[in-house]
Amino acid sequence: MFEYTRLTSIETRLDLKKIDVFQLLNQLLFEFEPIAQENGIYIVKEIGNSPVVILIDSEKIARAIDNLLMNALKYSVKPGTVRILMNSNHKQINIEIENEAISLTQEQQNKLFDRYYKVDYSRSSEGIQTGAGLGLSIARNIVELHGGTLILNYINNIFRLLLLCLLMEL
Repeated sequence: MFEYTRLTSIETRLDLKKIDVFQLLNQLLFEFEPIAQENGIYIVKEIGNSPVVILIDSEKIARAIDNLLMNALKYSVKPGTVRILMNSNHKQINIEIENEAISLTQEQQNKLFDRYYKVDYSRSSEGIQTGAGLGLSIARNIVELHGGTLILNYINNIFRLLLLCLLMEL
C-alpha cells in the first residue's frame, strides 16, 4: 500500500539513468527462472541479445516487470509456459509477458488494473501468496510515470501484458 501511495503522489520523482534494458530484463529473468520451475512454469525468452540503452529509473522499472512476472506465475495454467518478448525501434521499447490463464470475464478484464482488485480466489495458485491486489496497478503507474502504457490483451485464455515505453532522449 505504501508503494502504491508513493507512486501515485504528485511529488514522485524518477531517478533517471542510462540503463541497458536488455541486461536488466535478462537479470530479472535469471532470478525468476528457479521460482517458475518450482511452480511448473517453463520460461521462453525472446529478448534479443544486444544492448537497448534508454533513460529510465531502473529500480522502478524492475519493480514493474517483477510484478508482471509474478502475476503471470500466479495465474498461469500449470504446468505451463510464460513467454517474455522484447523488441525496440528508434521510437519505443516493447516488453511482452504472455501466459495461458484460466478464463476471465470482460468485467474481470476491465477491473484488472484497479487497485485492490483480485480475481476470484479459484484463479490463484496454491502455495503462491496472492497479495493485496496492487501489483498490476503499481506496474501500470510505474510505466505511465515513464511516459509509457501497460496494455492487457486477452484472447482465447492467452493473457498478454504489453509494456510500451517511449524511448527517452539520451
